[in-house]
Amino acid sequence: MFADTKDRIIKAAAKLFCEHGYEKTTLRMIAEQVGVSHVSILGHFDNKIEIAARICMDFMLGLRRECLKIQKSLPDELAEDDRTAEILWWALHFWLLSENPAFCELFISFNQLGPITTTQAVHQVSIKDPDGIGAPPLFFPNRDDFVSHSLLAVVDAHLLRLIQMDIIGYAKATKLFIEQGELMGIIPKYQVSEAEIEELAETYIIGLDLDILRDLLLDQ
Repeated sequence: MFADTKDRIIKAAAKLFCEHGYEKTTLRMIAEQVGVSHVSILGHFDNKIEIAARICMDFMLGLRRECLKIQKSLPDELAEDDRTAEILWWALHFWLLSENPAFCELFISFNQLGPITTTQAVHQVSIKDPDGIGAPPLFFPNRDDFVSHSLLAVVDAHLLRLIQMDIIGYAKATKLFIEQGELMGIIPKYQVSEAEIEELAETYIIGLDLDILRDLLLDQ
């Protein structure tokens, strides 16, 4: 029952955050949606930031599952290339969020709450990986990596905002993010062009019928 209620809270919060925005959604609104008391919410999560952290973490795990599906369809020479996996991961990340404006806004709002606050909030969430798929980058930092990972969270949010404003596309955002990750020593150093990103994405990503709430988050 405890796990079921917690899952219902996450699902209700995700929908409300997307409908009303992170800032305007209150814990009382979430409680009413779930049909429990405000106090009951606090029995499962310390605050709204922790709920958002769990939602964003579940999104990243869902993203990783989809990336693994894509990798299984790759030719052997690409499937064995770690660089290709990194490109596909971030290309899918930026493309999928650009295709889901409401969730993208939640993701941006959460990352812009404050770099250290959000990084710590994610780290404090109970990390479970039942599929054994490995920890996605950025949202599963080691304690010693708080500064670098929190800075990348802000870079991620700004790139998504630029996508929303039609200043850059998913391919440019992917390239810029990978370059920033290289500078911070979090992503292995390698060269990648927008053309290469677009070629991989157009072959394996663009056109996928994926909705974040339906496919990556709420039904997991």
